[in-house]
Amino acid sequence: MSLSKTQKTSPMLGESEKIYRTLIENANLGVAVIQDGKKVYSNSWLATLAGYTVEEFQHIELVEAIHPDDREFTFDRIRQRLEQNTMDPDLAELRILTKSGEAKWIETNSTFILWDDRPAIQAFIIDITDRKSAISITISIPVATNRFRRPTVSASAPEGTSSRTMDAAQAALSRANCSRVRPKSKNRMVKTG
Repeated sequence: MSLSKTQKTSPMLGESEKIYRTLIENANLGVAVIQDGKKVYSNSWLATLAGYTVEEFQHIELVEAIHPDDREFTFDRIRQRLEQNTMDPDLAELRILTKSGEAKWIETNSTFILWDDRPAIQAFIIDITDRKSAISITISIPVATNRFRRPTVSASAPEGTSSRTMDAAQAALSRANCSRVRPKSKNRMVKTG
């Protein structure tokens, strides 16, 4: 009786695997399975991100694909995930190296799975290189514009400092910075000193 049940289940399982593989291969994100510290599966999106053909990427060891500065962190997270530890944060950002040697930032979210009845990790990967670049640019903009802002009283200002005192200090600094340039007339500036 159990044999007939297995015979009925087997085609359904095969169909399920086919659907799953189709979804993973056509996903707009990278998917990798890591077992025993090695990449045992990766989809075509991940190969393309790394600048390889699918066939080339199959022969690339996981350690080769991870940026040297991120390897210890990555393998520590793999170990923790295999031990089924709760991870905080659940997402991780790290760099991979492309075929050309370029570093690309990725964000990974992984989960413990069984692959061929053995512990493994399934990682879902997105490219965040552009996001990291945009953040870097955004952070540098306020630094450049801070010199144009009026000072405000902060917790570090000397006790008794009022906004009026700060405004007077700002005005004095402005005059000092402009002391070398004085107006000769309404329409002309002349360098002095």
